[in-house]
Amino acid sequence: EKRQEANKAKRSFSKPRDKSDHILAFRAYDAWLEAKVGGYRQERAFCEEFFLSSNTLRTISDLRAQFVEVLSDAGFVQSGRGKRAGIIEGHISNQNSTNIKLIRAIICAGLYPNVVRIQNPDTTYVEQAAGAIAQAPTAKELKMYTQNDGRVFLHPSSINFVDGDFVSPWLVYHEKQATNKVFVRDSSMVTPYALVLFGGDMAVLHDKGEVNVDDWIRFSASARIAVLLKGLRGLLEEAVAAKLAQPESDLSNQPVFKALLELLAFE
Repeated sequence: EKRQEANKAKRSFSKPRDKSDHILAFRAYDAWLEAKVGGYRQERAFCEEFFLSSNTLRTISDLRAQFVEVLSDAGFVQSGRGKRAGIIEGHISNQNSTNIKLIRAIICAGLYPNVVRIQNPDTTYVEQAAGAIAQAPTAKELKMYTQNDGRVFLHPSSINFVDGDFVSPWLVYHEKQATNKVFVRDSSMVTPYALVLFGGDMAVLHDKGEVNVDDWIRFSASARIAVLLKGLRGLLEEAVAAKLAQPESDLSNQPVFKALLELLAFE
């Protein structure tokens, strides 16, 4: 019963289109920060209500502050000093901090090549007054595969475990666990554009009308779209290299980043 209550509490942080354990954790952490503003009692009540560990959340907060300081020392961001140490200052570094589609792409970049392909069953239809309507598959009807393991299974602790309706047939995951089956833990649905732009080696097969990544992640694409994607990826890589060479430089208004945000927003 307690486990069911905890799972229900955990799912309350997830939105229907998230399909992500990582975004769920992000939302839970943000909600904890808001509760924390109200003082110790409010923070404690929040953690008890949602079955969260205050100590774990504080550890995450400390690690986050340390990471900000590392970025600040390297010149990538401006952070506070004294009591505000570990807090990013200025609007530029935080202007996309709530852009879930960008965050999803960053998760893809960070976890690649840990990729799962979802295979949907044959579509079935339900007759209704307005005509036949396609029925979404159930979680048990889905089959999932990685490049090297063959079939794998989502771990029951994942927010995606009971979900059968994925807009994109691709997931990234944090780790695998092998028992009598191979389970993947902490998964997030990712989109084709994220995989093409932030995945492995990209190839354009004009004769097949296809883009593939690392010779197994394949997408149909016209020659024009494929060439544009390859060009955008090249410009992104150049911009990242320029930022690494000069961390203090402000590239936030570069057209390539605006194009990336518009592309991800469209998908």
